[in-house]
Amino acid sequence: MTKRLTQNKVNKYVLGDGCECPICGSTQIEGHEVEIMAGSAFQEMSCLACGAEWDDVYHLVGVVNKKNGDIFYADKVEG
Repeated sequence: MTKRLTQNKVNKYVLGDGCECPICGSTQIEGHEVEIMAGSAFQEMSCLACGAEWDDVYHLVGVVNKKNGDIFYADKVEG
């Protein structure tokens, strides 16, 4: 099996909420250190089944009010 990411594998991984390795499909994945940078975060990930490594990418889309739990999402802003 080739350890190569493709757009289709990434689409399946993201739409599946990142619960399976985008290379082999195993659920034996681990999240590691998170690096936060202005509006984005990157988390090192690895698969215990096939040894693949990749980074998950997160983007700031809104905020949660800590007092009452209300969630506010930003309107799409063209930049």
